[in-house]
Amino acid sequence: MINRLFLLLSFFSTVAAQSLYDVISSNPDLTVLTRLVDSSGLANTLDSATLGTLFAPSDQAFANLQMVNPKLFNALLTSEWTLHVQEILGAHFVDGVALASADATDGGSVITATNDTFAVAVSSGTISLSPSVILGSATVIQADLNATNGLVHILDDILAASFLSLGAFEFLESVNSTFVELAEIAG
Repeated sequence: MINRLFLLLSFFSTVAAQSLYDVISSNPDLTVLTRLVDSSGLANTLDSATLGTLFAPSDQAFANLQMVNPKLFNALLTSEWTLHVQEILGAHFVDGVALASADATDGGSVITATNDTFAVAVSSGTISLSPSVILGSATVIQADLNATNGLVHILDDILAASFLSLGAFEFLESVNSTFVELAEIAG
């Protein structure tokens, strides 16, 4: 009996010792997100003692993006887009607070590390945030994954960071300064 209790306590202390980064990197449904976090240099942020809430797009969310907009999906995976990936991921992180699903209120809002505001809807226990990239609103499909430095909520879509709602000219400007120079020369 004592051995079982010890094993149970050891298991829970190991689980509880995971950072936000550990939670996402050990989850088989968050491999694309983990790859983006690693390539953008944000792993240390999620591994630090900084308290926060991460709204984590699932691999299926990224697969949907790849089907709808393969150029954008492929761009996210390049080193040239590191700053944009940091901006997108920042729009999925609420700094300084661990927001539990039980505290979500219909009609509320969440302000992320990039100062993006997302509307919160709660219906029959299901939590959604909007706007999102593909579906219009991202549903929390797995809530309250505990970490030593916060909580992770897995989403079925990618939140539409203000960066993603730029107009065509601003988008091209953010991607390619040569295009902007040529456009300005052409008038």
